[in-house]
Amino acid sequence: DFVLVSAPTETLVEIGLNIRNSSPFRKTFVVSPSNGYIHYGAPEAYYDKGGYEVTECLLAPKWQNLYEKKALEIINRL
Repeated sequence: DFVLVSAPTETLVEIGLNIRNSSPFRKTFVVSPSNGYIHYGAPEAYYDKGGYEVTECLLAPKWQNLYEKKALEIINRL
């Protein structure tokens, strides 16, 4: 009666909330880091602001949209 979504980053809370709030399952959780570790996963909106999480993020800003779309695509197939 719940869904776990994995992430290889230390995904910041906004991304987890976006997935949880868009999921059709009441109990949806994003578990990070899991399945490897590639540093922080900062939201795209943070990149212009700088800060530790962005400088430690190895991903391009567009990663957030791709990750959220793919996670929800998989969730919706359950």
